[in-house]
Parts: sequence; C-alpha cells; structure tokens
Amino acid sequence: MLICWFYRRMISASLDADHALPRRAQDHVARCPSCRDFYETGLRMGEQLAASANHERVSSPPFLQGRIVAALNRPCKCPRAMLWRPAWTATALAVALVALTAWFMRDQSPLPPQPQPGVASGQSPILTAELFAAAASLPGEDTLLEWGQKLGQPLETELKSVLQDARKALAGLAQNFLPDGLSPIP
Repeated sequence: MLICWFYRRMISASLDADHALPRRAQDHVARCPSCRDFYETGLRMGEQLAASANHERVSSPPFLQGRIVAALNRPCKCPRAMLWRPAWTATALAVALVALTAWFMRDQSPLPPQPQPGVASGQSPILTAELFAAAASLPGEDTLLEWGQKLGQPLETELKSVLQDARKALAGLAQNFLPDGLSPIP
C-alpha cells in the first residue's frame, strides 16, 4: 500500500539515524501489522549489527586521534554556500526572455504563406524526382554500399572478439570444472 511505503521510509530514516519514531509513524505501526513487522525487523537488525560491530572493532594507531583533532580545529578553507544558484538564475533569465519575446511578438502580423514546391501540371514526376535528388546531392548506390561496408567493419571485428572471448571462457570453464574424461579440451 502506498501509505505503508511512506511510513516505511520514515521508519527506515528513524532507524538509520537512531532516533525515536515520529508520533504519526508510531500510530501507524500500532495499527498496521505489516509495518510493525518491518519496524521490529529493523530494530533487531540494528541490534545485531551493533553487537557484531563490537567484535570487529580494532584499536586505531595512536597518532590518528591527534591528526583528526588537529584537522577539526583548523579553520575551514571551504567556500561559503552561495546565496544564488546559477541554475535558478539561468532558468529565470530564460523565462524572462521567452515572456519578453512573446510580448513583442503579440502585435506582429503573420508572414504571408510561401508557395510550396511541387510537381507542376506539365512537369514529369520523374524529372521532379531527379531535380530533387540533384538538389539534395544524394550519394550514389556505389557510395552507399562502400559506406555500409566501412561502417560494418568495426562491428565485425567486435563480434569476432566476442566469439573468441566466449570460446576462451568456455574452454577455461570446461578445463576447471569438468572431469578430465568429459572435458572436450585435450
């Protein structure tokens, strides 16, 4: 349920921060058995992690504590937070530019329609197609075939490499995991 999803996020955040659950989440956990199980599982996991962390704890070198304290006492040379954000400024300028352009364009008359090129009544459609091809300067069939072969070369090389790697991987698996009598590799 969607409401449980929100409460579980709230429960997870509280457990991660080691804070008490907010009152709303406590009320929901009291009413919802699924979220109650989620909360109790999270509590048990946290306790188990804390207990296992004590066994894994190692002592730090003696000089490390002094370095950390000295680093904390040094004045911060980091830049202060900027009061203005460049992204917000750019967005505001873009919106202002669009609004200004729309305001100037509101009184402009529309452009007259331009005649569209097409087949004239006395013109052959084949001639028109040839004119269009010449105007667009389309490459010929031989050029297109040559381009196709050149574009396919890296793909062929990559496919050969993949097949070679797959064969090596299968040979290694067969050699390491199959009994000697069943291995196809001599």
